[in-house]
Amino acid sequence: MVEKVNTSYKKVLMLLCSGTFLEYFDFALYIHMAVLLNDLFFPAVDETSKLILASTTFYMGFVGRIAGGFLFGWIGDNYGRRAVIIIATGFMAITSLTIANLPTYTQIGIIASVIMFLCRILQGISSLGELLGSEIYLMETVRERPLQYSAVASIAIFSSLGGICALSFCSLIFYYEMNWRLAFWFGSVIAIISFICRKKLSENSDFLNSQKTGLEILKNLKASKEYKKSAIQSEILHDSILNPSIPPKTIMAYASIEIPYAVYSFFSIIYCSNILRTQFAYTPQKIIFHNLIVGIIDCIGYVCITFLVYKFFPLLLFRLRLIVFTIFSLFLPYFMDIFSSPMELLCIQGFMVFFMPTSACGAPIFFSHVFIGKRFKFVFRTFAISRAIVYVLVSFYLIQLIEYFGYYGIYFISIPILSFTFWGIHVFFELEKENGINVSKWINYPSLYKENFLQPWYQKKNTEALVKFVTK
Repeated sequence: MVEKVNTSYKKVLMLLCSGTFLEYFDFALYIHMAVLLNDLFFPAVDETSKLILASTTFYMGFVGRIAGGFLFGWIGDNYGRRAVIIIATGFMAITSLTIANLPTYTQIGIIASVIMFLCRILQGISSLGELLGSEIYLMETVRERPLQYSAVASIAIFSSLGGICALSFCSLIFYYEMNWRLAFWFGSVIAIISFICRKKLSENSDFLNSQKTGLEILKNLKASKEYKKSAIQSEILHDSILNPSIPPKTIMAYASIEIPYAVYSFFSIIYCSNILRTQFAYTPQKIIFHNLIVGIIDCIGYVCITFLVYKFFPLLLFRLRLIVFTIFSLFLPYFMDIFSSPMELLCIQGFMVFFMPTSACGAPIFFSHVFIGKRFKFVFRTFAISRAIVYVLVSFYLIQLIEYFGYYGIYFISIPILSFTFWGIHVFFELEKENGINVSKWINYPSLYKENFLQPWYQKKNTEALVKFVTK
């Protein structure tokens, strides 16, 4: 696969993947050092409150993504994909530098807690712009399929690697009893380096051409005899070509793809870390080492996805993984009831993160069904809002459900969410069928993805005859 990547693609891949690695190193630092930092920046509380506090600081970064979804969605569709990626990197550098120099709760009181919450929100905004911005940029740059599938999936590998390196760095900090601020000072430096490197990116050609192409089509249509004879109003024609509506069903289907990760990443990282601390008296250092192994398994899973989507149709792979994971989730409460050692818990976590449903398995297909002129807006907002809502609900209610119903309380969340995901992947199968794709064949065949600026399946009611005229 590597030899088929041309020089320009290699440059883009290197800049985006290295930047994603560096950004997620910074983002993961707080998550994995939360067992220490929560005691430094928040007031002393009981064990139950500590778990809620850890959950809150965890999801604050993801709630911040809602603001990021609106901000970067607007910037990406109006000022370009490159701007989003550069701004996101700058935000991460600022937050890492702030945390590295922030006084503790004992020094400045509640102000420290407030500033830390704000930093987590800004980190969430930044990580959203980084991850989705890079994936969409690659999707619109690498047009050769199935290479496009693997190129976009590789972003997930490097985000996972960033988390693994953050865990490793945290382990060194704890093992050698060094100042924890060293991790964030180091993170600040690499974020600044990433910011400088990202400035070498050029703007995406599809974005530059989209509005220009739409305006040219409008001009040609208005000059044609067919337009002069038609009764279609200019405003309707303008909106249909330059600002087409996107079916809510498509947006809901994409949300269903993103939601499972929010549930099971919380359970595998935050909830299981608390089990290690309370049931097995694990120290922060031991928890970090344990999670490092989980992170490595997660990264291996993304590597497998990256290579498999090059050979096999991504939607079929996604559905197969979803079936396997659903069967596992039905037995998850039983496994959680009978495990008796950290190693057994590690096996449960490892299987969970390896087969967890993820948009990395088919992201270019999901993105392609959103009109390019609105792609950042709808993808960013849908991703941010759906995950943030689920993180908030899971952070608070999953703990309560398990307390009342035992681990079988997980069913109240897992069954509706996984059913929703099955519906969502079915919708994308149907959309691909409408585009003439044979969705029953497992083996990928080389094809060229060409951005259709008109996206005619969105506007058949208003402009079907005119679109046919222009595209003859």
